[in-house]
Amino acid sequence: MAEFTETGAARPRRSCLYMPGTNARAHEKAKTLAADVLIFDLEDSVAPDAKEAARAQVSAAIAAGGFGRREIVVRVNRLGHSEIRKVDSNHMVLGCYVKGVTYSADLWKRITPYIDVLA
Repeated sequence: MAEFTETGAARPRRSCLYMPGTNARAHEKAKTLAADVLIFDLEDSVAPDAKEAARAQVSAAIAAGGFGRREIVVRVNRLGHSEIRKVDSNHMVLGCYVKGVTYSADLWKRITPYIDVLA
């Protein structure tokens, strides 16, 4: 997987670090690690009764910054206006990893109503 910069040079993504949304210590430690992508997991790694607290914790960590040039991705179970807004009010998240998508058409159908939020 590579991203292409304005000059056409490829920026490889050599490593991705998954972190539970409830683990503030991992969020801080991620600032010092050499991962190219940081993925804040709000789904499988978070107990159902801790989801709201995890969203708040991830939102605070992202807003605080300090992650350098690392790409920030949030893993969510459902893609929706409120899900994105709860976590990324400052528009710092590069992408959302949506669980349970089998076909690209499924993803497009799910994101179309929220495309203004992602722009």
